[in-house]
Amino acid sequence: MINQAQKGSVGVMAMIVIAAVIIGIAMANRWLQKQTDSIGTTAAAPPIPEPGRPEPVKKTSTVRRTGEVIRETRYSPDRKYEINVFYQDGKEIARNRTTNGEVYDQEGEIPDGKVKFVNVSTETYGVEYYRNQKLHGPANIYYSDDVLKQELVYQNGKLITNTEYYHDGTVRMQEDFTDARALTNHTEKGMGKVYFRDGTVKYEWHLTVTEPIGYLKSYDRKGNVVDAVYFDEFGQAVDPQEAIPVVETPSDVEPSQSVNDLQEPDSSPIKDRPPKQIFIPAS
Repeated sequence: MINQAQKGSVGVMAMIVIAAVIIGIAMANRWLQKQTDSIGTTAAAPPIPEPGRPEPVKKTSTVRRTGEVIRETRYSPDRKYEINVFYQDGKEIARNRTTNGEVYDQEGEIPDGKVKFVNVSTETYGVEYYRNQKLHGPANIYYSDDVLKQELVYQNGKLITNTEYYHDGTVRMQEDFTDARALTNHTEKGMGKVYFRDGTVKYEWHLTVTEPIGYLKSYDRKGNVVDAVYFDEFGQAVDPQEAIPVVETPSDVEPSQSVNDLQEPDSSPIKDRPPKQIFIPAS
């Protein structure tokens, strides 16, 4: 038989076990509560970003690569030359400098074919064509409001013809360098005319290889000659009495080479204008 002392010992042990179970349950509840709070914190909405600090945009791999070539042009800080940078799919592929149409310091390679361009300094844009690293074919330049400013034709990097327009669409100047004298002390070369806004000739010149006597002439708005200077084939001024009359080219004579002859056969028509604003992604 279990005596009184043994009964008291069993009672104490039972109380200890019961207390341990209660403490264990309490600790388990606290652990579960902590895990619940942790899950709730993880699932909560992200904090609102601070003002002026936008969240970063995730980069994606769905970049559309078109192979399109774009030239960006701007003046040098001293405005003595222009800097041209060519991009393809957002990466710089070539650059050069130009002064009065002369290209130098060429780096990289310009692909053959159509090139869109934007001139940041003059706020103009357009389309041109290249062959063997040189301008070749037609080129159109537009004002920032999409009005045609200039039409040019190049052949192997050499400017052949140039037509400039006033903003209202009337012709301001025409130049033809096809038969221009290689050496001349004048800014004018080949044949050209400058017009008043009403279309009458203001100034013209003929300094060509095939004409031994060239000239510069100025006119008033009524078409009267107000000044004329004649030059021989060596560029020396001669007396007007000795000047040989210039024979006008018949209107039915076709030019030796048309703009279409210089057009790239696989290129789109020049009338298909590029967008007004061309985005130049950083390289």
